[in-house]
Amino acid sequence: MKKFKKILLISVCAAALGALTLGGCSTKEYSGEYYHVTAWATSGVKVCVEVQSDSKGDRIKKVTLQNSDYTVVSPNWDGKQNWENNLPTLLNEYRGKYVGEVLCQTATIDGEGSPYIKGDEGFYDYDNSLLITGATQTSSRLLLAVQNALLKISSYTVVEGEYKYPNPYYPVQNYGTKVKVVVKNGIIEGVCETITDSVVASQTDSWDDDIWYNATSKIYKNYRGKKVSDVLSLNVAIDGDGAPYSVSDSAFVSYGDELLVTGATACSGRLLLAVQDALNNL
Repeated sequence: MKKFKKILLISVCAAALGALTLGGCSTKEYSGEYYHVTAWATSGVKVCVEVQSDSKGDRIKKVTLQNSDYTVVSPNWDGKQNWENNLPTLLNEYRGKYVGEVLCQTATIDGEGSPYIKGDEGFYDYDNSLLITGATQTSSRLLLAVQNALLKISSYTVVEGEYKYPNPYYPVQNYGTKVKVVVKNGIIEGVCETITDSVVASQTDSWDDDIWYNATSKIYKNYRGKKVSDVLSLNVAIDGDGAPYSVSDSAFVSYGDELLVTGATACSGRLLLAVQDALNNL
């Protein structure tokens, strides 16, 4: 009888935790908010974020909106119904995402504290699943509130870095990359590019920038799980103009091809140098 009760309790626990349960799990809650004052209201949102930890890392179990005095959406906004109809799906998109993955997302903020509406793309990052089309600004406030909650996990640090140099053929415009890097206890948990005025990858008659952009999502993920010290130890050869050598594939021997896009070595080098710049800010 005791054996039967033990099996029953394990089954009930697994069912309650759902698909994220991998054994030895623990769940903690963190509150977060984001708001900015406009001429019409104090727009913002307050959230509760449940984070579940297991052998594979820290993942979001649930995001819940909390009551607050903030104006989440204006009652006269013509997109209000769109937001309310799609909000349950948006909240569900956070479920199962790694903390580092969500902290990597970028919502640019203007001088008044309002997230930019960038052509309704919302996030410059590789993941638009956290965006409701037509409600970019509201989606961005939600993201920023979730991120502020996750930053209360003391083991996580978010740093930014950049590498750029003048374009020798068009000096008024730089080549370069700007990144956000999430680190936990000396391990990289996430890397993503953020908005920059520099040219990340140029398209020419002899080279197609799709070679780089089609591979970036994989390259970002290949940084995850690597030690900060190991990434900082990598060397990238740089020519007199500041450009990573296009022939310097050997600079990445420590990780083979994991951090290198074949045919886009200079872009790969700029990314690595930007990541290293961020890590030096820890």
